[in-house]
Order: sequence, then C-alpha cells, then structure tokens
Amino acid sequence: MKKKGALHGSMTVFFSLIFLVMIAFLTSLLAFGHYQITRTRIRRDVDAAAWSTLAEYRQNWVSEYGLYCLPEDQVEQTVRFYLDENAEAYQVQNLTVTGLKTLQEPRELQKQILSFMRERGIGTIVEEILQTIGWIQEKEEAVEELPLEDLQNLEEIQEVYAGLVQCVEGVMQSGSQAPYSIRGMLVREPSIHEVQQAAAPKNPVLEDIAVLEKAYDAMEQTAVLCDQAVALASELIQKLEAIEKVENFPVTCEQLLAYQEIWQNNRELVSEAAVTIRNWLRQLDGENEAMKEQAYTELIQAVTRLNQYDRSTPLPYEYREATSAWDFGRILSYLRGYRVDIEALAPDAELDLGTAEAENETEDSLQEITTDEGFWEQFLLGEYCLGFFWNFSENAAAHRGENIYTLRGEEKNAHFLRNEIEYLIVGANNEYRNVDGVRTRLVALRTALNIGYLLTDTQKRTLIAEMAAATGGVLLPGIGNGIAFGLILLAWGWGEAVIDYQTLTEGGAVPLWKDEASWKTDLNSILAMQIEGSEQEEEGLAYKQYVRLLLYTVDESVLLNRVQTLLYCNEGRRDLSGWVTGFTVEGSMQGESGWWNWSGEYAYETFS
Repeated sequence: MKKKGALHGSMTVFFSLIFLVMIAFLTSLLAFGHYQITRTRIRRDVDAAAWSTLAEYRQNWVSEYGLYCLPEDQVEQTVRFYLDENAEAYQVQNLTVTGLKTLQEPRELQKQILSFMRERGIGTIVEEILQTIGWIQEKEEAVEELPLEDLQNLEEIQEVYAGLVQCVEGVMQSGSQAPYSIRGMLVREPSIHEVQQAAAPKNPVLEDIAVLEKAYDAMEQTAVLCDQAVALASELIQKLEAIEKVENFPVTCEQLLAYQEIWQNNRELVSEAAVTIRNWLRQLDGENEAMKEQAYTELIQAVTRLNQYDRSTPLPYEYREATSAWDFGRILSYLRGYRVDIEALAPDAELDLGTAEAENETEDSLQEITTDEGFWEQFLLGEYCLGFFWNFSENAAAHRGENIYTLRGEEKNAHFLRNEIEYLIVGANNEYRNVDGVRTRLVALRTALNIGYLLTDTQKRTLIAEMAAATGGVLLPGIGNGIAFGLILLAWGWGEAVIDYQTLTEGGAVPLWKDEASWKTDLNSILAMQIEGSEQEEEGLAYKQYVRLLLYTVDESVLLNRVQTLLYCNEGRRDLSGWVTGFTVEGSMQGESGWWNWSGEYAYETFS
C-alpha cells in the first residue's frame, strides 16, 4: 500500500510541474504575441506615416520632369504629423529623419529617370531606334571606309610636293619657270665653266666681275632653295608615313632621304662659293696683298669644288592646263561659312548656369549603380532627355505656333535654356555655341553619309571624275587626279549636308541613306558657291532622331551632370540637395508595456 501511495504522489508532482510549465509557456507566448502585435502596429504606423509623407510629392516636378521628390524642409515634420495622427496609443519620442537621398546625387537622379522610363510604354521608340540601327548596318559597308582623313593628307601631300617641284625643277603652279632652281643652278648664263674662267685671273676685267656677281646671286638663291627642299622633303616623308597606302606615288621615302643628303651637300658647296666670291670682290680694291692672295686661293678652291654639285635629283611631275579653274579653298570656306540663321533662336551670349554637382564626383557616384545593362540605361536616359527637354527644332516649331508635348503628354513649358538637348550634347554655357556645335556634328555626319552615297552612284561618280580631270597645275603623276576627285567629292557631300541641316531645322526629314529622288544639290551650284534651300522632305529621320544618335556619344555620367544643371536652373537655382527622393526614419515610442525602438528606409523606387 505504501508503494502505491508513493506512486500517486510522484504522479501528482509530475503533472503539477507540467501544468506550471504549460502556464509559463502560454504566458510567454501571450507576451511574445503582444510584443509582436505592438511591434507590427508600430511598424504599420511608421510605414503609414512615411508613405503618406512620400505621397505629398511636388506635382510640378512630376508634371514637368516625371520625377518624384519633396522638399527637404517638410520631411521630418510631415512624418511626425502622420505618426502622431495614426499612433494615438503611443507617445513618439526621439523622432529623427536621416540618410536623406536627393536629386543632388547622380545615382538617385538616375534611379528616378530609369524608374519612370521603365514604367511607360516605349515600344514605338524602341521600334524606331531598331529601324535606325538596321539602316546603319545595311549601309555599313558603303560608309565604313570613307576617304576623308586620307583625302586631307593627300591634299597636303599635293601642296608640299608642288612646292618641292618648284624648288628642284623650277616649275611653278602657273606653269611658268622660276628664275632659280636646284637642278638649274649655273647651267647657263653663267655656267659653272664660265664662273671658273671668270675666277681664274687675279686681275679680272669688268666682264669677269659681272659673271661672278651674277653667279653670287644665283648661288645665294640656290642655297635658300636647298634649305627649303630639305624641309619640304622631311614634311613629305612624315605625311607619306601617316597614310597606310599611297598608290603610284612617284618618289619613295628612301629616295627623298637620299635626295636630302644631296641637297645638303649642294648647299654647302654653293654657300662656300658665294662667300668666297663676295670676299674676293671686296678685296679687289684693297691694298693688303696678303689678304687678297688668301681670298684668291679660297675662291679658286671653292669654285673648283662646284664640279661636285649634284643635279641627279629629278622629281617626276605632271603639269596640266586647266579647262576650268576652281579655288577649292574658297569653295570649302564658303561651305563652312554657310549658316542657317540660328542666332534668333539661340542667342550668342554667355550664361551663368551655376552648378548642380561637381563633375569630378559624378563618375564615382555612378559606380555604385553600374550594371551590365549600360547600353539599355543609356538608351532610356537619352529618351528621357528627348522627351522632357527642348531641342532646337522644337524651339523653332514653338516659334511657328506649334504645340510641343512631353512624354507625359503635357505641353512643354518654357525653361531657362531654349535649346536644352544641344546643351546636353555640347555642354557650353552659350546657346549659340551649343546649337552650332550640334550643327557641326550633324553636318559632319551627313557629309560622311552623302560621300558614301556619291561613291555608290555611278552617274555622279563619273561626273566628279570628269571635273577632276579638268583641274590644272603641277600634279603628282598617278594621284593628282585622285586628289582633285577627293576635293570635289568632299565639296559636293558637304554642300548637300548643309542643305540637309537646313531641312532638319525647318521641320523636314532627311533619309539616313539617300537615293536619286532625295538628293537635293547639283555639282555646278556647289562649285559656283550658289547653293540654295529646297522643299522639305517628309520621309526619313527628323532632327530629333539625328540628335538622338548624338546623345549616345555623351558619357552617361557627364549627361547626368548636365541634366542636374538644367534642373537646377529651371527650378530657380534651388539646390538639388533640397529635393528628397528617399530617407531613413528612426525613433522610439512609449506604450503601455514600455519603450519601443524602430527604424525604416523609404524611397520612391519602392513606393507603390
């Protein structure tokens, strides 16, 4: 019986302990649940206050730029207001708003732009860009080896070689014979033999003195020509080495180096002879017989060494009388000076743009958000700029009474700069320089494409070749015609590009790759410097589509920096650090069961 009673007592103690443990567990569970409920309520109230604060973004920024932000000076007080209103059972203590993220930081501006661009439909834009890229790839083979750089080098080679021919052969560009030349030195009237005969007598007659004086002038001029020839040969060698391949060039670099040594030796010979002739003539009337004897000895030696003068440096050339005379320098200057009137819409005045961000800090700020989708981000950034900022063509259209709209479908308002896209591309604090800089880039692009088309058009290429054959002067055998061909090709392509730019700025379109129907100019009007505007085309790429291609050439960090500058100027020069895009809320609350600490990070990128 005692054993049975003891067993019942042990069971009672065991179940009592189990009951106590369960009571303790349930109590702890209820306390933990109360803690979690309180924490959740606080978290909910904090989140509600923060999201409510973010919901008070400035409507004008969203309307004007598609950017969400709110003024820095209202963040903390607004968060506290909403928290006090929602958390009636708690007393807010130690509320602070830290970690402000603003449009001053390029990465935050980029996040805002990319967030906006990814949310809107850009199918039409993507299709347009892909079509443009397709056109470029389709014509890539025709334009990838345009002879622009080599053409400039060949033109300079032609000029240097013509000067070298004049020094050595004495043939001028006009076809006339120069009075002195390296190969013509003392060949006739007087010849070297006549000079040596005139120098032989110690007491020369007047006829001998006249021969020596004439020879002195010729040798002085020849010495100068030898110096010029050596310098021109060095320049020519450098220019030839700059071109990978020059077909049919009449003189090799090795020959020019050998010729330089000959011309240097010739200069020493004629310079020495000229000096001794001058000294001898000065001593003729002198009374110092010793000096006269020395001058005579030096004279005989110097004129004797003239037999070593080397004329074996022939330069092949072709002289052609021109059937038509064109001053290519004037033609290219005329095309460079042909300006579309842009100053009315882009004043030539220096502007104080201030600064929204130091450029040397911008690139570092972007490193944190650099991804493998760099091209896609650059594309979206460029499309954003085109959609919200003014370009020159839109500026002109607005002056014609047309309405211009943003990507949000709202009419664009006037901004600090009239031509903002041009500023984003060029970056000058002068509207005229920005627009003119884009004009230069577009004309260069169109010139390259126009030359590519001319090279593929048999009829136009034949016409250029015929006119090149009509040029005259001292030409390099084998490449002289090629240089003239290239100059005419450049002039025609450039002249057409000038008209293309005028068409674009007047609201028309220009095909990326032209055909016979879309070609505007004729060669005679270009060479006569009488180009005129033409009717607008409707097919092709518009001004906005061409500057889109130029925007892709601007580094992303530089582009963001310039966007910040535009925002800074457009918003009354208010510092962009005052426009908040995200923040961290920290603080504590006193509730019925004690103090509760909390914190949270909030930004428009996660706001929904």
